[in-house]
Amino acid sequence: MITIPSVISTALASSDYRVALLAQLPGTGMSVTDSHKAITYDGVTYAATDGLMLKTTDVNRTTNIEVNSYTITFAGADKAVYGQYSDNAHVGKTATLYLAFLDDDYELLSSSSVIEMYTGVVDTWALSESGKTSDFSIKMTNHWSTFEIVNGRFTNSSSQEELYSGDTIFEFATQDKLPLKWGI
Repeated sequence: MITIPSVISTALASSDYRVALLAQLPGTGMSVTDSHKAITYDGVTYAATDGLMLKTTDVNRTTNIEVNSYTITFAGADKAVYGQYSDNAHVGKTATLYLAFLDDDYELLSSSSVIEMYTGVVDTWALSESGKTSDFSIKMTNHWSTFEIVNGRFTNSSSQEELYSGDTIFEFATQDKLPLKWGI
């Protein structure tokens, strides 16, 4: 469950607020935002991509134990950026996406005006080029994609409850967050 801080509730109740996506991806220069200016949050400066962050996929929120993914696509793929991923050095590393609420000057409303939307690991990357475009995408999956099964461990609620009646430890096991990006 996502708890909405009061500063965000106040912003949502007003008629004027702005939002930005913050992506903290593994690799040099891969802390980026879709805002037109850099945003600093929790000691990390997210560089403006000047419209290069093309799109993101929706997050599939579920309480079931399953692998879900999230993809970010960048336009005008830079060789230095996808070169970091071409040897799969970042596959399996943690990546996090945040939704930041901004004021009229595109600054954070406060340090509590950022919501973690998704945390996962880099699963795959892709480069797609045509005569007119070059897109680079990074696909992240939730923690269940790298879940290490231990002999004797039960990994779903019904199996767990067969041995331990009332134990619903896996009911809310996913780390996916709600897609909360509203219009500007």
